[in-house]
Amino acid sequence: MLYFWFILGAVVFVLLLGTIFFYKNRKKRQRVVSMASYAKKKPVSGQPCSYCKRKAVKLTFYAGNHGSVVGVCASCRKRAERQGLLPI
Repeated sequence: MLYFWFILGAVVFVLLLGTIFFYKNRKKRQRVVSMASYAKKKPVSGQPCSYCKRKAVKLTFYAGNHGSVVGVCASCRKRAERQGLLPI
């Protein structure tokens, strides 16, 4: 009877090691990427204004000096127009 329990314990131990080895190798071979890791991020509530640096829901973009793009909020729009910037 003692041999029976010894053999049963050895079989369970070998099955446990085989199961662990199988799942460990399966993760290494798996090339499919889970899309849960690339969940859609929440959209940004607003971009910062180029002049006052406050986040605004709606920006108007102007062609700045030397070809740069300037995003301007509604309160800074007059300042951009006074500088002679052209809206894009």
